[in-house]
Amino acid sequence: MKIAITDTNIFIDCIKIGFLEYLFEIDYEIHTTEFVLNEFHEHQKQILDKFIQSGNLLVKTFDADELETLINLDVPSGLSSIDKGVFYFATLNEKYEVFTNDGLLRKTCQKNGIQIHGIIWIFDKLIEKKKVTPPQAIQALEKLIRGYHRLPLDECRKRFNDWRAII
Repeated sequence: MKIAITDTNIFIDCIKIGFLEYLFEIDYEIHTTEFVLNEFHEHQKQILDKFIQSGNLLVKTFDADELETLINLDVPSGLSSIDKGVFYFATLNEKYEVFTNDGLLRKTCQKNGIQIHGIIWIFDKLIEKKKVTPPQAIQALEKLIRGYHRLPLDECRKRFNDWRAII
């Protein structure tokens, strides 16, 4: 099974639209870091804890040597410490992929040969696996667009057209 190191914003988006449980049904083993978990509000942590307790969400805790390596990583200065942790974790195995919507993290991963996927790709997978219907995906993506202005609108419009064509 493929492994995805998942960033904060993917979890937040999935929680926001009620799709979190589906994230664990797209044939990826979902991992994250302790730093990502520390970003969440208490109610979000409680939601994620269900997946941690069931073994569906695996959390990487860095040891002292890894923390030192992480601090000294040669990455763009604008990359947050949380995103540095995701990036570093993804570099530990060439088979790891990253789920993120963060532009700088995406570019850093791509520059280093790490495959990345965002929320729109996740929607495509959920439709492909018949976990959600195209109308559900359209409604969810519209909700994200209203609350998240950084999604690529041209790509969102393309998906709306593609998904409406299969209804």
